[in-house]
Amino acid sequence: MSVADLLDELDGLDVKLWREGDALKFDAPTGALDLHLRERIKALKPELLRILAIPLTDDSGLSLGQKRIWFHEKILAGGSSYQIPGAIQIDGPLDISALESAFSVLINRHDALRLAVLEKDGEPLASYVDKLPPFILEVIELDGPDVTPSGLQAILQDFLVVPFSMAVAPLMKCRVYRLASQVHILVISLHHIISDGWSVALFVDHLVEVYRSFHRGKSPEIPAAELGYRDYVRATNVSLHEQKNSFDKFWRSYMQGAPLQFDFPTDRIRPPVENDVGNEISLPLDPQLMQRLSSIARESGSTLFTLLLSVFATLLHRLSGKEDLVIGTAHAGRNDPDYHAVIGLFANTFPIRCKPNAETTFHDFLLDTKEQVLKALEHSDTPFDWIVNAVNPPRDLSRPPVYQVMFNFLNQPKASLVLPDCELKVLPLENTSSKVDLTLAVEERDGEYSAGIEYKTDLFDEERIRALLGHFFVLLESIASDKSSKLCELEIMSSFEQETSLLDWNDTSRDFDKSQTLASILQHGDTEASVVAYAFGGGELSYGDLRSQSHQISSQLMAQGV
Repeated sequence: MSVADLLDELDGLDVKLWREGDALKFDAPTGALDLHLRERIKALKPELLRILAIPLTDDSGLSLGQKRIWFHEKILAGGSSYQIPGAIQIDGPLDISALESAFSVLINRHDALRLAVLEKDGEPLASYVDKLPPFILEVIELDGPDVTPSGLQAILQDFLVVPFSMAVAPLMKCRVYRLASQVHILVISLHHIISDGWSVALFVDHLVEVYRSFHRGKSPEIPAAELGYRDYVRATNVSLHEQKNSFDKFWRSYMQGAPLQFDFPTDRIRPPVENDVGNEISLPLDPQLMQRLSSIARESGSTLFTLLLSVFATLLHRLSGKEDLVIGTAHAGRNDPDYHAVIGLFANTFPIRCKPNAETTFHDFLLDTKEQVLKALEHSDTPFDWIVNAVNPPRDLSRPPVYQVMFNFLNQPKASLVLPDCELKVLPLENTSSKVDLTLAVEERDGEYSAGIEYKTDLFDEERIRALLGHFFVLLESIASDKSSKLCELEIMSSFEQETSLLDWNDTSRDFDKSQTLASILQHGDTEASVVAYAFGGGELSYGDLRSQSHQISSQLMAQGV
């Protein structure tokens, strides 16, 4: 039994529990505390003392990160940016009954999967269901031979864009599409308010493990969870409020004078109110290149995350000329190993300040960025809303507060995709949302790397984002070749781009009859007055227009004696 379960049980028995120094005190009705209950309180005393250290200032039952997601989703009126979807193709004899049983076990084992979020007086309120009925999978029959890859993507997206009903647990969407008797597509989407990237890997690992047991006709041997997500919320809300003053002081100092709006060149004018409509482009990275960059990071006493962040900051500096950048990033938030096997929302986002200078070498800039990262990481548990309040940026509905660009390095635990007698393959899903203007993410899985950019389609065309990703790749190669180069000397354009911009775009010479005078050229309008003579910036003039306007000007000059 977890601490949260015990506290809920005591509350139901009208038992009041509090802390006095290092002692637990209680007030209970006669006979409420039997010997068994007293033993459980004694066993969990250290955790109870920690949680009861100070009164909770937030009785919503939600973490501060969960509350932020709830309010932000309300502002965006639904949308798909706060779901974590995945699709797996399963080739082989899929045991639907075993899969349904596995879902049921997971849902009833992890309290976050039994969370519903109610609304009371405009505020969110957590509601945990003690036990949910057996999980029933919806199986949809598709005519496999007639389903094209693009058609399948459209079917999956139609399912995923359906909004969650936040008041109904579990906050999970799941469906199986049967393309043939032994070809299935399993689609799962967890709401971000109950999950994060780390949790998804845990969810899949546990699902596969329990499925194997049921498929073999055995009951899964799963130890009872000592701590649940509710325990994390209780303990963290207490701990965070104890540190709030120091958090506020740090972020006000760290962000003093920082530019809180980054106006990166866009293809369209920024809408007055932001939305989460987006897209994503991803490409593989050369593993040998990444090994060389990892060596540079180690030699500098840094990490690959910090090096890649420095590269991204260098690119933004080269394209914008800015020498003070605020870049957001995500942190797993799993500092306490007791919660490593707990599903829930632990991840948090925070800003990192980077100060590139054209005359600084990349090596020196990397060392400076390392110091900035270490400072921010020490306070990375600060709820983002607290950072916003401490920094107090100008309120602007057209853009996210504090930072508009993010960098993430994803090397979270990889889920185990092995089912008995089945072959599994992850199906890529189209990303149709973006929380900030653009996010560069580098992902590492089993020694293979990829880089992708998620971006708001209201602001950017795909062509610009592909070019940006290409510049990033070229810059990685340039730094791997010489980390001691100044930032202004590093290459960001491929040889093809250099040739195009320097030669092709400047090849503007044209042959013409040098014996003709301007007057004779304009006389061309006597016979072909409608032919275009001049075009620029979307406008154009015919030979007839030029002749008419030149006559007007010459008449005015003659009238003034010129």
